[in-house]
Amino acid sequence: MKQYKAVIFDRDATLNTTTQILRAGQAAGDATDGYVLAPDELSLFPAVKPAMAALRAQGILPFVFTQQNCIGKGLVTPAGVEAIHAHMNMLLGADAAIEKFYLAWNTPGQGDDARAKPSPAMIFEIMADYGLKPEEVLVAGDSKRDYKSARAADVDFVWIRDDLRRVSEADMQATGCAIYDDVLAMTQAVFSPAAPKALPDQKPSR
Repeated sequence: MKQYKAVIFDRDATLNTTTQILRAGQAAGDATDGYVLAPDELSLFPAVKPAMAALRAQGILPFVFTQQNCIGKGLVTPAGVEAIHAHMNMLLGADAAIEKFYLAWNTPGQGDDARAKPSPAMIFEIMADYGLKPEEVLVAGDSKRDYKSARAADVDFVWIRDDLRRVSEADMQATGCAIYDDVLAMTQAVFSPAAPKALPDQKPSR
């Protein structure tokens, strides 16, 4: 049976809420960009800190792989995103901190970054950096590109329902992967002492 040593999380809508901030020039009712552009715009779901602490208590490393196209659009710099991630770890504390953040982005008008989702590149980087095998890694995310990245890396995947429910239940169920309301529910189901330390074999979607 596989023994997971790491969980790789998507960030936005998996660990933190999708922002509904109106930017300069916007009025109530306008569509928001959904981006976190500064540390004070980050709002973690209540389930995140206890979930990360539970994983770390068992020696399981939590990582983040995130696509931040706001960098490619010039809305924030890579250093700005690093500050957001430092703030996230400050909120989590040492016992629940993310081990390392990996990020990629696409830039409008240019070809897709080879590291950007749905490429498995960031997952491969994490495995290489920490000496992990595919069967030792679980990916948790809320989007189809998260799922496709995991499948391309040949690692297990679980769905976390995002706060805006942008992926339908039918589409998630079609992948054959487990679905959870939040990361704590996932952690309790997969990593509790009474739970199996690996998910059933997964069947790729059509």
